[in-house]
Amino acid sequence: MVRLKLAISRLFHNLFRGRRQTLCLTILAVIAFVPILWFGLEVVPYMLVLPYSQFTYPLEIDFQQLLSHYDRFQAYPRETATINNVSFAVLHPGKNLCQLHRSFLAQQAAPRLLILVKSGLGNRQFRDAVRSTWVNQRNYQRLGVQVFHAFVLGGSVSQTQQVRVNAEQAMHGDIIQQDFIDSYFNNTYKTMFAFDFAANSCQSADFVLFADDDYYVSPTNLAHLLRSLLHRRSDPRLAVGFVFAKPVPKRSPMNRWYTTLSEYPYAFWPPYPTGGAVLTTRALCRRVSLAQRFVRYIRFDDVFLGIVLKKIGIEPEHHGLFYHELLTPVSQQVYGNVIAMHLDRRLNLLHDIWRAMNYSVFDVPVISLATRSLL
Repeated sequence: MVRLKLAISRLFHNLFRGRRQTLCLTILAVIAFVPILWFGLEVVPYMLVLPYSQFTYPLEIDFQQLLSHYDRFQAYPRETATINNVSFAVLHPGKNLCQLHRSFLAQQAAPRLLILVKSGLGNRQFRDAVRSTWVNQRNYQRLGVQVFHAFVLGGSVSQTQQVRVNAEQAMHGDIIQQDFIDSYFNNTYKTMFAFDFAANSCQSADFVLFADDDYYVSPTNLAHLLRSLLHRRSDPRLAVGFVFAKPVPKRSPMNRWYTTLSEYPYAFWPPYPTGGAVLTTRALCRRVSLAQRFVRYIRFDDVFLGIVLKKIGIEPEHHGLFYHELLTPVSQQVYGNVIAMHLDRRLNLLHDIWRAMNYSVFDVPVISLATRSLL
């Protein structure tokens, strides 16, 4: 009996020791494999990129010839087919959004600005905050600037949500909407829609500011910038904002902006202004609107704009008063030198900055019943 107990004890001891050794070996293997996996995922892709000097991107055509042909014949060359030609139904076209205010009819020298605000479907609070602050015409009247504005939206699979948007449009008359699914990685469609609208539906505007709904924009500083650029109001090469000069594509699969080598194999993106706030002329919007159908779609909207600008031979201009990140503290001293700044979805900051700058907060404008019938 004693011998049996000893045999069983010895068996369990050896078995446990074997399992312990296996476990240790497994842990060591994992520890050794993790850096190899990290190296493969995080480092190797950067080693395989092509130099930016070799940049090409579909379509490889003469864009200057394309634009000249359109200017002359109001049509694209027959031999050149579009590749980015997905079309969506327009749910709200934004009719009559760019009618000149009677007080500006005789003021040919006054800057005329269209502000197009990219907004998520569910961001009603952000839109109302913006309506009462930095797109409100009353904040620009004393500055001698005529402002038109519209919120640019995508569509929804939710009928309830669309009904809410329809009601909001009926009340305010400042929404343009196209029927693609409104999501972060469909922002390129939203940007393309916005450029098409600026080019074709708002011929009264000289300048166009594209901005996100979670931005702060200073009416005073923006008006000063517009007046300094009046001599370029018809310049088809004007694109101003916070420019990333040598942006590096993200190659980690864990990154939100992950880009495979097959999507884009080069070490850098073309320079691009952050999509959160960029000022252009309507003349440039027309060129972008014409060219963007011939550039392969990519889901990053500001990157896409940078590629289109490169294709048509335009270098975006960096401006030091456009900010991509928050500034602190909230004070007149700090924000007195800001034209536009990303608030990173912190709506309360817009109200804090607005109060610190002593700007007026106006009631959200509501259109009349007679006007609604025209929309």
